Amino acid sequence: MASAPAGQCSFGCTSDSSTTTANPHAKPDAIGETPIEDGSGRGGVRNYLLTRISTQHADLSLLLCTFVSGVIDSSVYNSWAVFAAMQTGNTIFLSLGASNQPVTKPYGWLRSLTAIICFMFGAVLTGIKREKYSASSRGTLFTSFILQAAAVFLAAGLVQGGAIPGSKPHAQKVNGKVDFWELLPLVFLAMQFGAQIATSRLLGVREIPTTVLTSLYTDLITDPLLLRGGNIKRNRRFGSILFMLLGGISGGWISKSSAGLAGSLFVGGAIKVGLAVGWLLFPVEEVKEEVTKGEKVKAEA
Repeated sequence: MASAPAGQCSFGCTSDSSTTTANPHAKPDAIGETPIEDGSGRGGVRNYLLTRISTQHADLSLLLCTFVSGVIDSSVYNSWAVFAAMQTGNTIFLSLGASNQPVTKPYGWLRSLTAIICFMFGAVLTGIKREKYSASSRGTLFTSFILQAAAVFLAAGLVQGGAIPGSKPHAQKVNGKVDFWELLPLVFLAMQFGAQIATSRLLGVREIPTTVLTSLYTDLITDPLLLRGGNIKRNRRFGSILFMLLGGISGGWISKSSAGLAGSLFVGGAIKVGLAVGWLLFPVEEVKEEVTKGEKVKAEA
């Protein structure tokens, strides 16, 4: 008996092997693995959290993550001239620092470097956690997204409470002054975005990286099945671009309002809380059983 990897099959994949549904209350055979039926019908909270969920519709949750990236990144860039999620742009800003540019944003390279390092750190932590717990277990996903939401709310609280001055676009002045306190909320935001994209990779939904679009534009337009109906990968890529765009537009209007940057962060954090709870409600992963010809003959005998 072998269990299919999470995220490999989605939306109507077919197989010649028989499929059964795992009991969410069964006793787990190892941490992070799908619980094994023990016949007792009792499991408890721990077994429920360790049960792997079906990732068939995980792309819907990841599209909402992409929307959050658009909301927060547009607002953060508008306020601090740095990205929390898109590290390609930050790499360019970092490279400009070698020639002391732009002159209107001194130490802008330091913001970008901070975001890049913290982003990678968040991704690494998520990968380490994956080594011990299943990436698609209810508990892993719930914990990851609750921590991401907490990081966003913490950054929002720092901005809303006035601990981080100059957090609104109209409050910034091109006067050569540098406020290094802006790095503090950026640390939390970049780390949680690193965890977010790492989760999308671990779930096997590579068409929705949630924080970048450059490769998606290329993959979308060069897809030989671009105009064919039922193209799941195309739909995911297009949806990712659309949700990032809508998130960016929303973040721009929110940051322009009296809510400011803090408002965008609170919206992003609230969505992540909803996603965390949503992972707990996902259906159980289907366990595929490979039945060989010899086993069939033996069973019939």
